[in-house]
Amino acid sequence: MKRILIAALAFTLATTLAQAQNTPDRKGKPCKEHKMKSPEDRATKVTDWMTKELALTPEQSTKVKVINLKAFLKLKTLKADTTLAKEQRKAQHKAIKTERRTELKAVLTSEQTEKLKASVKAKKELHKERKAAKQKDGKVNVPSKKMVGPSLTDEELDDLLED
Repeated sequence: MKRILIAALAFTLATTLAQAQNTPDRKGKPCKEHKMKSPEDRATKVTDWMTKELALTPEQSTKVKVINLKAFLKLKTLKADTTLAKEQRKAQHKAIKTERRTELKAVLTSEQTEKLKASVKAKKELHKERKAAKQKDGKVNVPSKKMVGPSLTDEELDDLLED
C-alpha cells in the first residue's frame, strides 16, 4: 500500500513539475510580460537605459522620464481606443512619437542625440539581420540583442527615435 501511495505521489509531483516547465511557442510575438507592462514600468526601463547609454545628468534623466511617461500613457490610451480606424490610429501614433522626439531633442545635447540615433540604427540593423536569417532557414543565427545591444525591445527602441 505504501508503494502505491509513494508511486502516486511521485507521479503527481513529476507531472506538476513537467507542466511548470512548459513554455508556449511565441513565434516572434512579444511576450506577455511586455504586453502587460505599465506605462510607468516602460518609462522607467527606457529612461534607465537612456541614462546609462547616453550618460544623462540627473536633471536630464528626470525630464526624460517625464517625457517618456507622458508618451507611453498617450500610447496606452490610443491602444485602448477601439473607435478609431487603422489610419487614424497610425496618424495619432506617429504624432505622439514625433512630439516625443521633439521634446527629447530639446533636453538632450547634440552629442547625446547622435548617440541615440546610432544606437537605434544599430538595433534596427540587427533586427533586419535576424529577420532575414529567420526567413532564410527558419532559425536565427545572428547573436541576440542581449549579447550585442541594449536590453530594450524593438518596440521600445522604435518609440525612442524613428526616422
